Amino acid sequence: MELTALAGALTILYDVVTMLAFGLPFGIPLQALVVGQVPFTLAHLLGNTVLCFVFAPMLLKSLVGYLGSEQKQPDYFQAPAIKPAETQT
Repeated sequence: MELTALAGALTILYDVVTMLAFGLPFGIPLQALVVGQVPFTLAHLLGNTVLCFVFAPMLLKSLVGYLGSEQKQPDYFQAPAIKPAETQT
């Protein structure tokens, strides 16, 4: 549930920053930006929070299971030993 709240807060922050960054340089009045942004932000917020609420627990469970298991890495991940170059005297 905390992750869903974080997703919602970050969505709102992202939408405010992008609204200001892409609207103000073109001289669009702030009131017009906010009125135009509200429907998009509501849809964006609903989508992100629902997706996070539904899929985040499954994803976290899978990642913990995968990262928590001690798996031996294949040999091709092992770097070969590098011998120092011989110097001539």
